[in-house]
Amino acid sequence: MGGFLAGMPEWRVIFENDFNRGYVTGVALVLLVILAVVVLKIVFRLMFRVRRCREIVVKAPDGDILVAYDALNGAVCAALEDFSALNVRDMKLFRSRGDYFLELFCSYDASGEGHFPDEVKSVKERIFSVLKERFGIASVKRVRVRLENLTGLAVVQKHQDVQATPEPVPSVTTGLPPAPPWEK
Repeated sequence: MGGFLAGMPEWRVIFENDFNRGYVTGVALVLLVILAVVVLKIVFRLMFRVRRCREIVVKAPDGDILVAYDALNGAVCAALEDFSALNVRDMKLFRSRGDYFLELFCSYDASGEGHFPDEVKSVKERIFSVLKERFGIASVKRVRVRLENLTGLAVVQKHQDVQATPEPVPSVTTGLPPAPPWEK
């Protein structure tokens, strides 16, 4: 152990010339910058974090009103009954500082005549108006619609010059149904 410590230079020796002092100063400066960036990142994450919540607080002069997630979910689903092409599967409620936002997980039936962005815009307007009229909630600032499933979309097949093979006619005397396509 004494040999290891004997081989280590003393601190006074490290700072004897300008090159060593500059090198140690540069390393210390880089470490301080990295530490400052990590501290700022933690502070900003704490200040601007988005948390999931289960209720919205409506401020009133005689006391706060708490509107639970289930009541919001029921109101949103009732407001969206007119939109038959949009099927809401789930809803999440998030809070960032004093502002709230909703995230709707939905599927869309594309077989109708509607245009998805226009319908989403009218869905958002309807949600904002229902929350304001029924509950007095003006703190919901955003509604995000996440399209997870697209139904009713007809796939256009390209026709190729392939000779069609005639399908065998099922025998009436046997009474068996025709063979499935993968067995033909």
